[in-house]
Amino acid sequence: MLEPFELADIKAGLRDGGKILGVFIVARPDIDEGSVFVVYFRTDWTQSRTFRILSRFRTEGVRTYKNLGSLYKTIRGIGYEGRITIYPSGDPALNTFVGVLPEDLGDNPAGTITSEGYKE
Repeated sequence: MLEPFELADIKAGLRDGGKILGVFIVARPDIDEGSVFVVYFRTDWTQSRTFRILSRFRTEGVRTYKNLGSLYKTIRGIGYEGRITIYPSGDPALNTFVGVLPEDLGDNPAGTITSEGYKE
């Protein structure tokens, strides 16, 4: 997995004149919550076509949101005004993006450890 973004990374990049080139959300199924949401960002300061997932802290795993409205406000609150597409986990369209985690592509064989440290 490529190094994820923290919210502070994105805010710092924007302050330095960078731009967010794209954002999409993945709705992951959750037994207790119904769905949880993760977000991927592509920026111009990473100099690649790779999307990077938002993390809580680099060593603490992926940042998930239980409330889609809260995630939307976070994305808009940092200044991104472009299109935000929501994909269900495993959607074939996710294969067109570079950097999507295997668990979001639906490629997790049983018993693998996800980026959050949970066994599938």
